[in-house]
Amino acid sequence: CSAARGEGAAQLVTDFYGRSRSSLRDQTEADEDRRHRSVVKIFTVTSRPNYELPWQSHPPESSTGSGLAIRDGGLNFILTNAHVVADATLIEVRKSGSARR
Repeated sequence: CSAARGEGAAQLVTDFYGRSRSSLRDQTEADEDRRHRSVVKIFTVTSRPNYELPWQSHPPESSTGSGLAIRDGGLNFILTNAHVVADATLIEVRKSGSARR
């Protein structure tokens, strides 16, 4: 960081790229907002196979998990753990702060 100091002058603090502290704070808040918007909640209905009686399946179970919406090369993806979607027969995704799936 560098600082410009003068008698009676306000101190200006900048980062490596020359952004002032206030713009750094604004950038950090924008980054936090973007990260918050990229978090998603995942709702699944799972029907686990019944290995003892293969012609039957266990009753469906509902569960939730979390994920992260990412973009790569113009394509959208949702990154989550495998156990969240394993054996899922239905997957619904809700954006953070949204009531709609």
